[in-house]
Amino acid sequence: MASKLTWTKGVSEAYRCIGSNCSIKSEFPPALDYYFKALKISEETGDKRGIAQVMGYIGNVYKDEGNYNKALEYEEDALKFSEELGDKKLISVNQGYMALVYSHLKNYKKALEYMYQALKIDEEIGDKWHMAYAEMNIGIFYGYLHSYNKTMQFAFRALRTNEALGDKNGMATDLTNIAYYYNEIAKDTTGNIKADSLIPADKNASLRKAIYYYGTAIPLNKESGHLVGLQDCYLHLSQADSQSGNYKRALENYKQYKRLQDSIFSNDSKVKVANEGTQRAELLEQKQKELTNEIASKRSLEKKVFISGIVLLAGIIIFIFRNNKLLAFEKRRSDGLLLNILPVKVADELKEKGTADAKLYGPVTVFFSDFVSFTSVSERLTPQQLVAELHACFKGFDEIIKKYQIEKIKTVGDAYLMVSGLPAANPNHATDIIAAAMEIRDFMVARKAQLGDNTFGVRIGVNTGSVVAGIVGVTKFAYDIWGDTVNTAARMEQNSEAGKINISASTYLLVKDKYHCEYRGKIAAKNKGEIDMYFVSAKQEVVAGTYATI
Repeated sequence: MASKLTWTKGVSEAYRCIGSNCSIKSEFPPALDYYFKALKISEETGDKRGIAQVMGYIGNVYKDEGNYNKALEYEEDALKFSEELGDKKLISVNQGYMALVYSHLKNYKKALEYMYQALKIDEEIGDKWHMAYAEMNIGIFYGYLHSYNKTMQFAFRALRTNEALGDKNGMATDLTNIAYYYNEIAKDTTGNIKADSLIPADKNASLRKAIYYYGTAIPLNKESGHLVGLQDCYLHLSQADSQSGNYKRALENYKQYKRLQDSIFSNDSKVKVANEGTQRAELLEQKQKELTNEIASKRSLEKKVFISGIVLLAGIIIFIFRNNKLLAFEKRRSDGLLLNILPVKVADELKEKGTADAKLYGPVTVFFSDFVSFTSVSERLTPQQLVAELHACFKGFDEIIKKYQIEKIKTVGDAYLMVSGLPAANPNHATDIIAAAMEIRDFMVARKAQLGDNTFGVRIGVNTGSVVAGIVGVTKFAYDIWGDTVNTAARMEQNSEAGKINISASTYLLVKDKYHCEYRGKIAAKNKGEIDMYFVSAKQEVVAGTYATI
């Protein structure tokens, strides 16, 4: 709408808002793309305030990516522009960003310097929300320096400010920080911490305060729906209870922590497996050793009887050739079976270490498909015909995805799951998945035209984000993926239609310039609110400066 009105500032603001949403979802490449579009417009129109704002946001993304030098470069430029404008609120915000970058660089002196400057401005202009933010961070920076007296002073200041604002989420964070530092004080053995109005002389009293404040933070975290903060409270409260000798309550709080951990993230950080492929490889190595020993003993006989030795040698050569050929065949077969279950990188790691680490990958794009009218078709076909048709369809899918950098994960009944972007990163993960999805859709349409009611329609859903991938089980083990991204892809498939490819907004942002997409409304997703959905209908091709669908 801003484009139609030729309202350039509105276009810039829209780009900035989309970038902010991508950043919140940790989708950093599209976030930077939108921020840079907003920055370009601000620079072209001479909007210094817009430049200062967007540069600060760009620096924040680089910080979250771990590129601290680049972050510092943009934050310094942002602060320079905001100081030229004399906009105190903007100066305070950019000083806060600078402080956070320096804290990641472990330069806590600089971090404190900038956050103190931000706090001073916040107090001057009466920005209490940013005051609470600055006070909390100053306390955390002092905590890194083990200056706990200062830490507690600013932690309680932040709590009082958030209480005045009625910000329950901020209060929950402050109470959790206060509890954490009381626990650290209780464990301190340096003797450098001095008792004052906030820190008791008795270490046990500090421990009791830690337990009290964790207990106070828990209901606030529940009320604000901050599950990660709630999980953190239960874990540290369990440790504090154990430290105080209340093992029964420590166990109960640890169980609460584990329940939350399972609900937020269902996969352990590392999965150890003993697999058939590795066992077979070890067996082959043992056979090779036995064969080598047998050859050595037989060669000793050659020295005793020359003629019989020649005959024996010929037999041994034939034996070695046949056995080595058999061993090589068995090894190829074993490796083939392993690669049929696992990605190459994971299989190599498994053979080398005997274990495979679960890893977080992102961004990746996940594809889910399901067959429409599966029940009615299965009632019409014999069991043999049904399995044969499923095999033919999935074999066709397998052949299609060989053309792209896509990893098939599994089939469950009539559902097919695949992902692009792991274990090797793929910058074209979204477009590769959509290209494969369109071929799969066309393959099933052609099959339906040929076989009629003896085959199925296909319904497809796609989503982009981060996933955890790893191996579960020790018998009939499986390589699988988990996380909200997978759940949302499944929701996209459930809300798709026969012969349609339904994608989420996160995928749409990455493919909208290459594929024609039709907006179709929102879907409610667990822990994510409502998500936009789009049907992908055709590929776009640039023709004389315009787009044409093909």
